[in-house]
Amino acid sequence: MKNKKIKLTNSNLRGVRKSSKIKAFTLIELLAIIVILAIIAVITVPIILNIIENSRKGAAIDSAYGYRDAVNQYYISELTKIGEKDLMDSLI
Repeated sequence: MKNKKIKLTNSNLRGVRKSSKIKAFTLIELLAIIVILAIIAVITVPIILNIIENSRKGAAIDSAYGYRDAVNQYYISELTKIGEKDLMDSLI
């Protein structure tokens, strides 16, 4: 086959433009999507912030229990040392 050179003229382009319509979203459709996303954000953001706050409170409570247990272990170890000293003094 021979390559035919096609001259692009206005008459040739008019037929191409009419047959290939560009499909796109309208402004109303884009605004509707934005409104839907805004509604979803308004619903989910407070829920997520509440979950984060509850997690922080839980972590603080766990830390307080850890500190309490550490202090209890310290006092138990100190009382044990004092008891050993008293025992040693009574043996001498």
